[in-house]
Amino acid sequence: VAGEGRSPSPATPPASPRAGVSAKKDAVFFGAHSEPCALLERAQLAEGSLTHGPCIITEYSGTTAVPPGWQVRVRCGHLVLEQS
Repeated sequence: VAGEGRSPSPATPPASPRAGVSAKKDAVFFGAHSEPCALLERAQLAEGSLTHGPCIITEYSGTTAVPPGWQVRVRCGHLVLEQS
């Protein structure tokens, strides 16, 4: 059996600050230079939240590095990286 249809995109709630998220900081090398870098847990990032790099986001299945000059937004449960 196969089916096809359209469904509306899920509504994205307005961005909320990362209330209660305390980021650890560590020095991380991006290229030849060390940068102070936030270390975040993925589960603590709310839907719609926006975080500017540099930062490292860890979760059970992987690690996401967001370099300086980039930002990451949580959209529909996914991490979306964009140059800022």
